[in-house]
Amino acid sequence: MLSKESLFISQYRATSPAKLGLSPTMPGDIAHIPLIGNTMRLSASAFLAASEGITISTVYGGCKSLF
Repeated sequence: MLSKESLFISQYRATSPAKLGLSPTMPGDIAHIPLIGNTMRLSASAFLAASEGITISTVYGGCKSLF
């Protein structure tokens, strides 16, 4: 059985103090998560917005991202 998720996940990395806005697919809360020298990996459609200084890339999530 496969889920609706992609084999790829998005990776966001801050090279300087920055903010990343995220929200779920369904209506709900939106979270501001500070990324100060950290990396966050998200599934498809989780990204909403980011300030300058956020690097966005797509990486292979492996088979574990299917389940």
